[in-house]
Amino acid sequence: MQWGVYTTGTRNVTITLPLATSVTYAVIAVARTENNIGCSGSQNCQYVSNVTNKTFQAGSYDTGNGYAGFWWLSIGKA
Repeated sequence: MQWGVYTTGTRNVTITLPLATSVTYAVIAVARTENNIGCSGSQNCQYVSNVTNKTFQAGSYDTGNGYAGFWWLSIGKA
């Protein structure tokens, strides 16, 4: 299990895992928001894509502030 935080607001961020795994079972990213507005409507609030054993791409959208950072968690096998 590995985790971290990305604090800069942007999209399609590539995160490199501190330790590569032989198999990555799941990656979860949760938006960091600066207010209590959260996400609404048709906005893509948060996403994870292009998962490999070394990297993944992620991004988040805060409707009040635009693109926000995110907390992430990766579960894999060494």
